[in-house]
Amino acid sequence: MYFSYSLPPKPRLPVPVKLFPLLRTFLVVLLICPSWNFGRDFTVSGIVRDAITGKGLAETQVILMNASTGTVTNQSGRFQIQAPRAGSVKLRFTHIGYEPEELAIDLNPRGSANLSVTLTPRQIDLPAVQVEATASPRNLSLPAGTFHRFRPSEEDILVARDVSDLLVRIPEIERQSRGPGQTPKITLRGSQANQVLILVNGQPVQTGSSGGFDVNQIAPQSIGEIQIAPGNQSSRYGSQAMGGVVNIILAPAPQDEQYGLTATTGNWGQQRMRARGEVRRRTFSVSAHGNWETGQNNYPYTVDGESFRRQNAAHSQQSLWLNTTYSPRSGLHWESLGFVSHSQQGLPGPLYELTPDATRDALQQHLATQVIFNKNSWSVTSATTWDRTEQNQSAQESVFGGYHLQTAHGLLEQSLKGTYQSESTALGLEMTWRGESLDAQDRLRPQYSLGQHERDTRAIVASGEYHLPISNYTLSPTLMTRYETTGRSEVSFTWQTHWRLHTERFSTWIKMGTGYRLPSFWELFWVPDAYAVGNPDLNPERSRDAEWGLRFTDFSPWQVTLSGTVYRQKYTDLISWVRGYANRFAPENVESAQITGYNVLVSLTPWANYFMMDVMYDARRPINLTPGANSYQKYLPYRALHQVTVNTKWQWRSYFLQTTWHAQGRTYIRKANTKWLEPFSDWTMAVGNKFSFATTTLTTNLTIHNLTNQQYEVLERYPLPGRQVSFSLSASI
Repeated sequence: MYFSYSLPPKPRLPVPVKLFPLLRTFLVVLLICPSWNFGRDFTVSGIVRDAITGKGLAETQVILMNASTGTVTNQSGRFQIQAPRAGSVKLRFTHIGYEPEELAIDLNPRGSANLSVTLTPRQIDLPAVQVEATASPRNLSLPAGTFHRFRPSEEDILVARDVSDLLVRIPEIERQSRGPGQTPKITLRGSQANQVLILVNGQPVQTGSSGGFDVNQIAPQSIGEIQIAPGNQSSRYGSQAMGGVVNIILAPAPQDEQYGLTATTGNWGQQRMRARGEVRRRTFSVSAHGNWETGQNNYPYTVDGESFRRQNAAHSQQSLWLNTTYSPRSGLHWESLGFVSHSQQGLPGPLYELTPDATRDALQQHLATQVIFNKNSWSVTSATTWDRTEQNQSAQESVFGGYHLQTAHGLLEQSLKGTYQSESTALGLEMTWRGESLDAQDRLRPQYSLGQHERDTRAIVASGEYHLPISNYTLSPTLMTRYETTGRSEVSFTWQTHWRLHTERFSTWIKMGTGYRLPSFWELFWVPDAYAVGNPDLNPERSRDAEWGLRFTDFSPWQVTLSGTVYRQKYTDLISWVRGYANRFAPENVESAQITGYNVLVSLTPWANYFMMDVMYDARRPINLTPGANSYQKYLPYRALHQVTVNTKWQWRSYFLQTTWHAQGRTYIRKANTKWLEPFSDWTMAVGNKFSFATTTLTTNLTIHNLTNQQYEVLERYPLPGRQVSFSLSASI
């Protein structure tokens, strides 16, 4: 393992000079905020912690009983609320997944109280998928915005072959793959894969000149929670978040567990080994996650009644993740996440266009660190991300006459964020600088090399949120804006507004805004040859979206959660690959396209600890509004018109039975949405048992993936295999 970086930060101001009046105005507002008076005389503050881990619980609801007012805790679990002069008050603390707590206190004559409250996790299983109408600042860093939260159980993790198997269990998400061992494409609401940003522990890991990241290099055993924020999030995260955000939270080991090991074997030569370990002290913790896997992937498929076997599809992957936290004193927290991943893949071509020797060898090194300082209602966060990705891709017998492409992509990002949060107001300001470099050389055809390029970006993000109590409801409007400029003097301004009306068990919201995506290095500097001379003048992709949704939580004895969302996304200057003379491809802007849709989620637990079910349904309608002169040759995003997923889990004593049934309707793929892939369904079933041996907890599991279709396609001319059988043994100490 080694670390290097060839792009030093340039000594330039991270914010254009003309933004300083905006900064000055914002700082004046922040200085005035603490002096606002809402007519209450007593201040109640404190911290809410997990009773087991002792960590602060972000986004805990704090309700002042009989006063129709409340607040939520910040990223470290702290809160502050104003109470009327009544001598004594009663507070109620609620958080999803924890038992509620009520506390009566007497206010002291000085007009203040400082509390320390602990919440105990519920002993029953909650529905697997929850829909939230506000996001934790610690994880998603969004002051507001609808997102889906999925906390996989031990059985979910054991059954999953990889992380993409877990993502299928979340609404509005699609997984596109060329087969086992291949990097999957993750899309949300019919967006393109390069429009979706991947985060780990709230920090970006998406790198590479084309913006891709293989989520399967993370072991499912390392995951504690997956969050999906659909719709454009460009105002918060910038270029790569126009189609949404996927945030993967690595899980700390349970309090009574320090080490875990899982071994899996299956057909097609699949073998996996995953390990986890953690060391904890009072203020310090280090956790390590390792993943090793290999597979031949020589599965069969049938075309026109004739049987074939997939060629050149073997893969291997090794990754090591380290997560370190340090909290030396109250109000100060340091966290670092680093990983090294090495993968080798054979690249099977589409049907009838096999490239039997095409391979990809990739090495990625990544380090992200952040320091958080909290003082009363103030919080300051400094975050740094460094990444270097090297790839070797070659083929001697390809349809292009052979190539040996070597690329090195470097990234360095620094951000500084300040927030102020009172009982009713949250304000934030963030400044970011990001530098990227790319060196791409074709060793077999030097004249086709992409060359060396650099790009640096500076951005400023401002956000504000206000909570207004109305009877038993709380109205929470939010506004977020982003101003960004690149080295090519391109300027992007985006905004997002969000209005939410909510109680403890019901909420409804309206969200609208604009988004954008800058062209990647590959799109700007397409390899020059006889028929393609590059396209450095591509316009950034832009979008407008609108969303309305509602959610009911635990409104019956069966712990039923019901949510629904209606949305519309319109794209302009959509970058598409166009087949030109002699079948050569080049990037070009499509004038506009639109997607409208809705989704429904129902989760219920009729018998706690015995049975639970999630039913998810998505429907969308893609429209190519102004296709242009040669749109019949343009490759538009893959868009499934309908999809439904049903997850069930039965548990009896130490045994469990788990099923996932997923059906996908007709998927439009290209030619102005006039060509499609046929509908398909797949059904996965797993049975397992958990038992103790000496001081070790063992879990065995037998899984059959895809009991229904023998063969189906999510990408054109890349048939996926039918049934796969695997057996796993997991041990934890």
